[in-house]
Amino acid sequence: MTIRDDLLTAGRNLLVTVTAATDDKVINAGAKGPRPALPYVTARLTTVGGGTHGPAERVDGLNGSTPTARMQERREAVLSLQGYGSGSYAWLDTLQAELDSPTSLAAQAISNVAALLQSPVRDLSALLDTGEETRCSLEVRLRYRYDGASVDQVELLTSTTTLELERYTGDGDTLTADFALDASGSLTTT
Repeated sequence: MTIRDDLLTAGRNLLVTVTAATDDKVINAGAKGPRPALPYVTARLTTVGGGTHGPAERVDGLNGSTPTARMQERREAVLSLQGYGSGSYAWLDTLQAELDSPTSLAAQAISNVAALLQSPVRDLSALLDTGEETRCSLEVRLRYRYDGASVDQVELLTSTTTLELERYTGDGDTLTADFALDASGSLTTT
């Protein structure tokens, strides 16, 4: 599965966990096939990976005895939920109101996301001139951690230097020291 798939699943699970909507009433927007009977909600990620929150961080580790490194970054996606039919507004309104409830926070923790309100529930029925059908929307930001691939670290450089110190030019009594610097940054004298 991709990050997009994981985030879409997290958003759908959050809606089903917090509201009275059942799993069969929350579908991916643009999914092929017949739609469920009204009411139902479609879910779509409109932005993935947008808006980083803080600098990327290097995480060091070990693969056996080989040093490894990977980058990790906090990112954000926007989940757009579109409600169709009478009853869908109540589901989205409940999700908006309960976004910080213990049930919602537990569902967010299971999915490794943090959900924040992007925009309140909007009644789109009059705007879209849907006649009798209720239409509404809600946008939620999903913050998540992106982990890059772990890469084995190899020694890039080992340098050995000889340093000769004189008290004054032409001093015959010089002090000689040899230093070695390895790729890990360790400095040793020889």
